[in-house]
Amino acid sequence: MANIWSRIKARLSWLRIKSFARNHKIASVIIVLIIIFAGYKIYGYFTNTSGEPRYVIAAVNKGTIISTISGAGQVSASNQLDITNKVSGDLVYLGVTAGQKVSAGTLIAQIDARDAQANLESAQIALSKLQKPADKLSLVQAQNALASALNAETKAYSDGFSAVDTTFLDLPDIMTGLDNLFNNYNASTYFTHDWALSDAAKADRQKALASYSRALAAYNHNLTDYHGASRTSASSTIQALVEETAQTARLVTQALKDTNSAVAYVIDQTDVSKRTSTMTTDTSNLNTWTNTMNANVTSLNNLADTIDSSTRDIADKQEALIKLQAGTDALDLRSQELVVEQRQNALNDYYIRAPFSGTIAKLEVKNGEQATAGQATVSMINSGLFQVESYVPEINIANIKVGNLAKITLDAYGQDIVFEATVISIDPTETIRDGVSTYKVELQFKTEDIRIKSGMTANIAITTINKPQVISVPPSAIITENGQKFIELKIDNKLIKQSVTIGDVGALGQTEIVTGLKVGDIVVTNPKLP
Repeated sequence: MANIWSRIKARLSWLRIKSFARNHKIASVIIVLIIIFAGYKIYGYFTNTSGEPRYVIAAVNKGTIISTISGAGQVSASNQLDITNKVSGDLVYLGVTAGQKVSAGTLIAQIDARDAQANLESAQIALSKLQKPADKLSLVQAQNALASALNAETKAYSDGFSAVDTTFLDLPDIMTGLDNLFNNYNASTYFTHDWALSDAAKADRQKALASYSRALAAYNHNLTDYHGASRTSASSTIQALVEETAQTARLVTQALKDTNSAVAYVIDQTDVSKRTSTMTTDTSNLNTWTNTMNANVTSLNNLADTIDSSTRDIADKQEALIKLQAGTDALDLRSQELVVEQRQNALNDYYIRAPFSGTIAKLEVKNGEQATAGQATVSMINSGLFQVESYVPEINIANIKVGNLAKITLDAYGQDIVFEATVISIDPTETIRDGVSTYKVELQFKTEDIRIKSGMTANIAITTINKPQVISVPPSAIITENGQKFIELKIDNKLIKQSVTIGDVGALGQTEIVTGLKVGDIVVTNPKLP
């Protein structure tokens, strides 16, 4: 082919030289003949009229396979946060402005914290008291309090036994009086001659008799216990005797009330002219006895309660003294320490600080305004590397992996300025966009650059395959037969079919050959061409 063009050029040069000596007509004819001849030769070369097959061959070398996936996205800060208030109150300090860069921990704003500060100081004072050992005055006071409680208990037992004494001074006469009303002939008007009593009177009598029977049994048992005790008896014996006597007094009081009702009914049913002075005396005695027993019941109940409370008071005073002598209990100390920690944390909520180093994006309040718990005070973006969010269709997502490198251009700066980035995350769940399943892919710029700003539109080219120094062939060189891959090799002017294993495919179709070829092999890139 090269020889043909050389001949044509030579002839044209010759013609140009001759054209100065001959007329233009002869030169034109010769030029046309030469062009026809050259066209014929070229046609014959490409049509191969001889019938012999012609192959395109190439020597195998190592190269690089690259494949990319393109997309678009938007720049965002790697960490953007709206800082909300944990408490409500007046904003007394605002120390930043929008666009200002701050370090982590910088005080951004403060809410009026006077009440929280006072609560913390109170807890700290209480903790300081617990941490100090007991002084002599406190020990003496605790000892005196215990001694006073013991004296009060002794007095309570003594007063209790005195109340029992008083009750048993009254009970014999009362029990004898009730016995006379039930069993003496003079009382037959109330409790004998059933034929003279109505059904109502009989019912009152039976109720009174039952109450008297219970009271009498309790009295006899209580009287035995009383005779067996004294003021020097054990405190438990005296306490039990007081409680028992109070119960007996309550039963006797009930018997008196029921008897009074039965007697009053009979008197009411008796004609006034037939009423006796005995009836008047009986009624007066029953009322007097009832009042006496009510007073005894009240006294005994109060003293029983006093004995109980004095016992508990002694236990409390003993425990307090033991604690003072032993020092602060570890659990009490830890409990108060936790109170201090809680109030310190509560106070910290009034101070709004930067959670990380970054830039103040915007402020939601002004100094002096009311801050409300749960509402944002400030929005921050971090000072680290910016990121790009892109949504990749499902048809491409399988080829992208965390760690893939990417080249990014920003519309703000055009296609000539390229930034490098890395894929840092791929969402496991889909996002439907325009009816298509897509997956959010996050990329992070590899270096900081003041030109990169949040919200910019980014054009992305993610490199999914980048294999240097691999053997590859054009896709036209691969033959597929029964699922197997082959390549034709030219060896000693013969074509030999070689089985191969293929790998990745590059963006331009170049196919990696994993096994079956080596550097220097001559392959047919258009096998089976006629």
